[in-house]
Amino acid sequence: MIFMKKKVFAILIIICFVTVLLTALLFQLYYAPKISILIAHRGYNYDVPGNTAMAFEKAGEFGYTMVENDIRYTKDNILVVTHDPDIIFKDGTKKNVYDYTYEELLEKPLKNTKTKDDVYLLSFIDFLKICKAYNMFCLIEIKGDMPDEVLNILFNNIDEYYDKSQCEIQTFNLDLLIRAQQMHPEYKYMLTLADEGDWHVCFEYGFDINIRLFEITQELVFEFHSRGLKVAVWTVDSIAGVKRFNRMKVDYILTNIVRP
Repeated sequence: MIFMKKKVFAILIIICFVTVLLTALLFQLYYAPKISILIAHRGYNYDVPGNTAMAFEKAGEFGYTMVENDIRYTKDNILVVTHDPDIIFKDGTKKNVYDYTYEELLEKPLKNTKTKDDVYLLSFIDFLKICKAYNMFCLIEIKGDMPDEVLNILFNNIDEYYDKSQCEIQTFNLDLLIRAQQMHPEYKYMLTLADEGDWHVCFEYGFDINIRLFEITQELVFEFHSRGLKVAVWTVDSIAGVKRFNRMKVDYILTNIVRP
């Protein structure tokens, strides 16, 4: 009788051990968060203006391995880092980057509501130099449209001042992205989407996806990963949000303030 009790007890111990082991394995497989890579959206811009040398240098100092920016071009085809076509200066005046040369746009400091420093419009070349100094991967967003002549300048700048393996081109403009890929298929490309755009088009061209946090789904993540493509989400400015998208196993999380 005592032997039978010991045998039953041993069996129960084994069952409990196996149950715990299987539970742990299932948790790791389905629930344990993968560490997504944090991307400094327009650089680290919590307390300095975004898309400036200060923001990208701060991202490097804080240990980000990837940064995102916004690219447009001037009247003399110099690539510059700015989200909007109109830039506002410290004195309140405004100029459209497409209508002026780069030198003309450097005549006055930009409006800066976050620090007392004078900041100036950053060239794409100087952005690349900062990324190279800190060994940061560049997610380069082309704003608006860009003619082939300027696209070639962008690619030539990367070849001369950094490394194509350290850069990925992204844009909301699908036609522009396709055109860029046709010109330089050796680069990585990412389609940025909002307002429930059709992300299935990425599969035809092998584009990664950058999608707004309100629109991302687990189905989307699975679909892209099954095809060897990557998923980024924008813009996540809370620890809780980062944890949520870690659990969804997205590859990249764009953030303004959450530090690595």
